[in-house]
Amino acid sequence: MLQTLHIKNLALIESILWEVPIGFTALTGETGAGKSIVIDAISLVLGERADKTLIRSGTESATVEAVWDLATNPDLLKTINHLLEKSGVEPCEEGVLTMKRSLLANGQNRQFINHSAVSLQLLKQIGDHLADMHGPHDHQSLLSNDTQRELLDAYGHLDSFTSSTQQTWQCWNNAVKTYEQLKQEIQTSDQEISLLTFQVEEIEKAHLQENEEEILAPQMDRIHNFQKLLQLTQQLQIILDENENSAINQLGQAERLLSQLITLDGETQNLQDYAHTAQSALQEWARELSSYQDRLDLDPQQAAEMESRYNLIQSLKRKYGGSLIEVLTRAREGRERLNRITKRDEILEKSQKEMKETEVTYRASAKKLSQARKKASEKLSQAITKQLQELGFKKALFTVTSTPTDHPASHGLDAIEFLFAPNMGEGEKPLRAIASSGEMARVMLAIKTSLAEQDQVPLLIFDEVDANVGGEIGTRVGQKLKALSAHHQIFCITHLPQVAALGNQHIAISKQTRQQRTVTELQVLNDKERIEELARMLGGSHASSRALAEALLKA
Repeated sequence: MLQTLHIKNLALIESILWEVPIGFTALTGETGAGKSIVIDAISLVLGERADKTLIRSGTESATVEAVWDLATNPDLLKTINHLLEKSGVEPCEEGVLTMKRSLLANGQNRQFINHSAVSLQLLKQIGDHLADMHGPHDHQSLLSNDTQRELLDAYGHLDSFTSSTQQTWQCWNNAVKTYEQLKQEIQTSDQEISLLTFQVEEIEKAHLQENEEEILAPQMDRIHNFQKLLQLTQQLQIILDENENSAINQLGQAERLLSQLITLDGETQNLQDYAHTAQSALQEWARELSSYQDRLDLDPQQAAEMESRYNLIQSLKRKYGGSLIEVLTRAREGRERLNRITKRDEILEKSQKEMKETEVTYRASAKKLSQARKKASEKLSQAITKQLQELGFKKALFTVTSTPTDHPASHGLDAIEFLFAPNMGEGEKPLRAIASSGEMARVMLAIKTSLAEQDQVPLLIFDEVDANVGGEIGTRVGQKLKALSAHHQIFCITHLPQVAALGNQHIAISKQTRQQRTVTELQVLNDKERIEELARMLGGSHASSRALAEALLKA
């Protein structure tokens, strides 16, 4: 159960600390007093969307904190602790769970569970296990076949069936997409196959190596510049060693003159080392030059083969890519595509087989779901009919139909429709054909009550669920909520005194003015105050209204 709710600086609420009782709590007040703000506060702390305009004017933040006692519900406590531990949050100590939500004026929001910062997703995930809200707009949602199907599945606890059907539907869907993609991919003409074969064979026939161009490029430079290289080499040889005035001969003459100089002056002895070094360098230069000339003298046939090879590489690059790596990649991908085309019948057959197998699996799962829905629909029809009879539809019929459909979907092969006949002798019609909002309100309460009896969510919040009904039917609505409170904590915002009179606790919500500021206040009413509030709801604070209010409470 929810133990305490603390709201601070939210809309017109300055600060409210509410110690929440067990059972059925009625919340009443004039229109605009702020009853919806309390519901908004609970929605916020349960992880619903936040709007910073809810922050009280003149303040920087709004906070809502809720403390829950889960000790008496071990299954729920186990589920909550498992979710917390999986997210790295401390589990509940002695079954106490604390949830807090803060809205900041700068647009940022913060949320905490057991005093640890958590994501909004986790806050909502936890909140979904703790409370279920039924608002005045739920009437409209009941007209949707999708909503009706979800209600039936929830009532029958068909999670395992729906999950299996969704998974097998996804597998079948993926298999169909793969098959269609393959079919499109391998629809190749003979002309395209011929072209692809030629391209791959042309590249593969060349036996290319990734670094081959790097090796050939300098050799091709020498072949193209052969005559100029040969001419320069010959000129260098003449200068170095091949005439009377060559550098080597001139250096020999210089060494002879140096010997005479050393004989006359011993201090010039060190110059002889330089002469020897120069002589050795020139001779080595001449030898290397001669060796280079020998290598330069290429075999014409070899040169022609190298040039042909180089031209082939350049031609393939122009056709199939800017580099040898791209050319080789083109060949590899082309060969893979040819292999797929060659084996297209085999590949298509395998994909088609998988598509059929996944369809069979899906339909088997959907069939089990349909069977489970049939059983659940019979029970739900009986449960809702019983609830409607207790709400004044003595001869009403309510049927949940589950009809096979030819349109497979992730939710199965069933079309779910809620049919209702409020009066004897009338045929059942879809809910959307019901014109009376009062009838719709009672149908909605009957459905929600039937679901709540199956549900383990501890807190049920009804926001004006009794709209458009009154009199004896209003009393029966209150009795229905009272009966639910035997298994759930019930909050109900109501404008009906006969509903409010059945609450274990009665809360009056009103607007007051303090220090020239409007504030919303929450007051737990005692018996005397409760009579006054019920009298107000009955039409005014006069003797007859108070007497009727007192009679309602005694009843």
